[in-house]
Amino acid sequence: MKVTSIQSPKYNSVNFCAQKQNSPTFERRSPIHQGVNTAGAWFGFGVVFDFILRKCPVFFKSPLKNSLFINGVIGAIAGTCSLIKTDIDNKKIHNNL
Repeated sequence: MKVTSIQSPKYNSVNFCAQKQNSPTFERRSPIHQGVNTAGAWFGFGVVFDFILRKCPVFFKSPLKNSLFINGVIGAIAGTCSLIKTDIDNKKIHNNL
């Protein structure tokens, strides 16, 4: 029995090998950078939200100092939580590699 090669001009060669999968690369995020970004976002959102509420006559009018202090505390807490979570995640990724 003779087997003849069938080649189409469209398909020059057929490769039945599995493709190499690239190992996932994890970008190490700086915990300080992540914490500062989160704190700034929460502080900014809180100040802007308070400013908008002051324009509405139905809602309470809080002094600017109170708004800055309260939003600063909320931002600091959120930034610290984000810093700790990013640090823990980086350690888990580093230990798994």
